[in-house]
Amino acid sequence: MGKDYRLIVGVNEAGEIIEVEEPERFNAFCSLNTIEEHLRMLTALDKEMLIEDFTDSINCIYEEVYALRAYITGREQ
Repeated sequence: MGKDYRLIVGVNEAGEIIEVEEPERFNAFCSLNTIEEHLRMLTALDKEMLIEDFTDSINCIYEEVYALRAYITGREQ
């Protein structure tokens, strides 16, 4: 945590970096909100859900939980 990361988005033919962006900072509250939204969708008893949507929600929750874990423990993914 606290390291200066950069996202390389372009390299020329000689292998030199020509374009760099600052990555988005991880926002734990945004991650928690995403998890909450998917849990609400999964637990809505009054609507039907396609298996693809169910799988996508479960995968999203899984990814967010691991991102939070990495953030809390200080390990980058």
